[in-house]
Amino acid sequence: MKEIDVALTDYGLTILCFVITFMLIRQHAYDRVLSTWFSMLFLSVGLASGIGGTVHGFVHEDTLLDSIFWRGAIACIGVSALSAWMIGAKIMLNGLGQRIICTLAIVNFTMYLAYVLFLNQDFGVAVANYLPSAIFLLAAFVNVYKQTLHRLAFFALVGLILTFVAAGIQELEIGVHAKYFSHNALYHLVQAVGLYLIFRGATFLLKFRAAHAGN
Repeated sequence: MKEIDVALTDYGLTILCFVITFMLIRQHAYDRVLSTWFSMLFLSVGLASGIGGTVHGFVHEDTLLDSIFWRGAIACIGVSALSAWMIGAKIMLNGLGQRIICTLAIVNFTMYLAYVLFLNQDFGVAVANYLPSAIFLLAAFVNVYKQTLHRLAFFALVGLILTFVAAGIQELEIGVHAKYFSHNALYHLVQAVGLYLIFRGATFLLKFRAAHAGN
């Protein structure tokens, strides 16, 4: 195995996301549409992590398999961005505003997918596409917390902020140990904590919306 710390933390993140996805699917009774998009968000992150773990652990660079896996990973990031737009729109908007954001998100995803699969696979493109959706979702979580002042709503907000912190750790290459726990491994650990907190907030949000439906 090439980078054992990175591969194992990637696979750990994959397992966490898959478990969360399963648990969110069981929340369909509260809000089927919103729980589906939360499930898609975690599923796409889990798939991207699984692909990343395989690449870091077993796949050599500049090979056909590496190229295929890389395209798969950036496609998953696009699904994550689409899910974030959809969740934010469902939380914050109603009627025409919600439909406009959702339609634009689908159009953007279609264009992004075609661009990264066939023209440009640079990671910066994936980041540039994902960042606005993450900021939009952050605004939605802030809005939920202001409305409810609930502890779990605050968890979701903190969790999403932690995913930004995790990205900063990766970008600045802040690690514990260059060989045994690199910046990528620390990035995965912080991201896992953030995703778990988002999950806790999501379960509250689904129940809260079901309880206040029609009010």
